[in-house]
Amino acid sequence: MQSDWEIKSRAHACARSGKEFSEGESFYTLLFRDGEGFRREDVCEGVWEDRNENIQPFSFWRSKYEPPPAAAPEALPKDDAEGLLRRLI
Repeated sequence: MQSDWEIKSRAHACARSGKEFSEGESFYTLLFRDGEGFRREDVCEGVWEDRNENIQPFSFWRSKYEPPPAAAPEALPKDDAEGLLRRLI
């Protein structure tokens, strides 16, 4: 039986404290079984150290935060239909 997993992408802030991650900061990703799927929580190291040992995630791992890359500039400017037509004429 094939099951599709829909797991959210990495967060940019701690799921429990709300503190924004900074570049190069270590954080933990926790996966919990939630109904028929999985729930992801990204938490900072302080929250990880103070966690309740009785609540065990399905899986977890440690990562270093890297902010998303800046948006690349457009290679070609967007023109409207009227501008394109004027240049052709």
